[in-house]
Amino acid sequence: MKMKIKLLAILILFQVNVFAQKTYKLLDEVTKKPVAFASVYIEDENININSDEKGAFILNSPKNVESFVMINALGYEVKKIKYSDFATETHLKPKSFILDEVKVSNSKNTRQINIGTFKGNDSAHSSGMRSLFLLARYFPYSNDYDNYQFIKSITVLTKNEIKTAKFNLRIYSALDGKPSTLINQKNITVEVKKGKKLTTIDISDLNIIMPIEGVFIAYEWLAIPSNYHTNKATITDNYGNKKNGIMEDYQPMLCTIYEASNKNTWRYFNSVWRNGTSNHFNNK
Repeated sequence: MKMKIKLLAILILFQVNVFAQKTYKLLDEVTKKPVAFASVYIEDENININSDEKGAFILNSPKNVESFVMINALGYEVKKIKYSDFATETHLKPKSFILDEVKVSNSKNTRQINIGTFKGNDSAHSSGMRSLFLLARYFPYSNDYDNYQFIKSITVLTKNEIKTAKFNLRIYSALDGKPSTLINQKNITVEVKKGKKLTTIDISDLNIIMPIEGVFIAYEWLAIPSNYHTNKATITDNYGNKKNGIMEDYQPMLCTIYEASNKNTWRYFNSVWRNGTSNHFNNK
């Protein structure tokens, strides 16, 4: 009899956990096509996830069903919905935009110049399950760029511990040394294979002229199932006790360089840009 009671309890717990998760899908309001890699954030719970290539994602029920869900996708208006009113299929409205701070024109130049270098030993910077964020580096304008107006490509060094993984790049104009207007209104999604890879992303088709105020290049981790990674590790608690455990994160890791100053590094977390990070971003 005891065995039956225990088994029933396990089945009940399992059933509760299953129904605590739901699969959702994001679609373009006009075309009805999936909206990939949108950021879905529950305000009170600090839960952040991304839709996958098909616009789908699985979300755990928050403790408070009256919490608001924020949906942010490139090229679409931000949507804010109470979780209790959140439908399994949600339509996002495309938005028109005007770039006041950034010039876009046709590029015909063939000469090029490199901005930024890798110096010193790099280290891998990861994003944990509950600490998803953007990491951005500021590239100020120089008079040396007067004859090299267009941004041709961006080079990123990553370390990936799974077969393949994807990340997004975002390009922001600068205002008073801070990230301002988002320049690219479509995802710049990059796939990298396992290992340490130096990847150059050609953005010449965007025809972006380097702003006098400078530009921010931001690296975005994607919380999608194909990027999910676990690793056995020794975990130290707040009391200094060590135990074996499992570390969870989303790949790939961004390789960064430590710099003495954090003035060129910005971190976007909980919908706020903040200056600096524990390992200052010095990518190329």
